[in-house]
Amino acid sequence: MEWFDEKGQLLVKQGNLFPSGTIPENLDSPHIVVEGIVRTLTLPVFKPSTETGNQELTGYIRVSKSTEALDAELVRLPMGLSLGGFVALGLTGFGAILLIRQSLKPIEKSFQQLKQFTADASHELRSPLTAIKTSVEVMQMYLERIDPADVDKLAAIASASKQMTRLVEDLLPRL
Repeated sequence: MEWFDEKGQLLVKQGNLFPSGTIPENLDSPHIVVEGIVRTLTLPVFKPSTETGNQELTGYIRVSKSTEALDAELVRLPMGLSLGGFVALGLTGFGAILLIRQSLKPIEKSFQQLKQFTADASHELRSPLTAIKTSVEVMQMYLERIDPADVDKLAAIASASKQMTRLVEDLLPRL
C-alpha cells in the first residue's frame, strides 16, 4: 500500500509489493493496472472544501496485490470441476441403477404371479383332460356299444382333447 500527496509524490509505503510507474495525472476516479502478476488499484482521496462546497484533492492511495494465488486457483479449477463432474456422473449412474431395480420389482412380482398361475392352471387342466381322453379311448375300443350316430361325435371329442392336451403341455415349457 502506498500513500501519495496531491502532486503524486510518495509519502508512505507499507508492505513488500510495489509496482513501477507513477500516478496518472488528473486522476479523479479509481484506476486499475495489471502488470504481469501484480494488479494495482489507485484511488484519489478528496476532502470537502468548506469555502466552495466542492471536494478538494488531498492525495492518492495505491494498493497492489499479487495474482499468483488466483492464477494457481484458476489452474486447479478445471481439474476440480472435471473430477466433480465425474463423481456426479458416477452417482447419477448408481442412482439410476437403484431406481430401475426398484421400479422393476412390481413387474418381476407380476411375472412370478403369472408364472405360478400358468403352472397351477396347467396342473389343474391335466387331470380332467386325462380323464376325458382315457374315457374316449375306452369308448372307442368298444364301438359296438355306441350308437353309430355318436361315433363321429366321439372322434371330435378325442381330437379336441388331444388338441387341449397339447396346449396345456405347451404352457409350462415356455415359462
